[in-house]
Amino acid sequence: MIKQLLFLIGFFLIQSNSFSQCDSILIHTNFQTTPTICNTANGSIRISRSSGGTAPYLWALNNTDFSANNRLDNLTPGAYLLLTRDSLGCIDTSTVLVENRPLRNEFGIGNAFSPNDDGINDELRITITNNIVNVEIVFINQYGQRVFKTTTTNALQTWDGIHNGLPLPEGTYFYLVTASTLCEKGSFSGYITLLR
Repeated sequence: MIKQLLFLIGFFLIQSNSFSQCDSILIHTNFQTTPTICNTANGSIRISRSSGGTAPYLWALNNTDFSANNRLDNLTPGAYLLLTRDSLGCIDTSTVLVENRPLRNEFGIGNAFSPNDDGINDELRITITNNIVNVEIVFINQYGQRVFKTTTTNALQTWDGIHNGLPLPEGTYFYLVTASTLCEKGSFSGYITLLR
């Protein structure tokens, strides 16, 4: 911010320009968020790098005290104002959103497999985190017929593309996952491609 001060001394006009050293400094902060689970205070923001300005940097959330700790823990879901301050006192702000971990993120379901006995992607792999306490996963074909179902919460499930002892044809198969953790219940759907 430039402030112009004018002084009239005798017949001389003296002009003085003063400015803040922070006006020309752009600080940039890279960060990653960890979502909360069950909408509790277990989310976090981890600052991976700050640049611009003059190191070292300090960080604060929502106008709390600045700290050299680059990990801000025990956060509930919501928007936070992340302040980054350099050693000259210049401050930059970023808005950071910490979200609740969606139920879908408790699962890993591939999008295609090829059960043709070549040893590569012969099974559809379904991974389930230990946060899941109840689950039902149902796969249906294009006619709405159930071709696979599992209710086990084991960390890894597999499906070989077999239904009633026979290999299923190539095509798109749809799934519906209904599951619950200790604090929430929900469902989501998707589809996979079976290739031969």
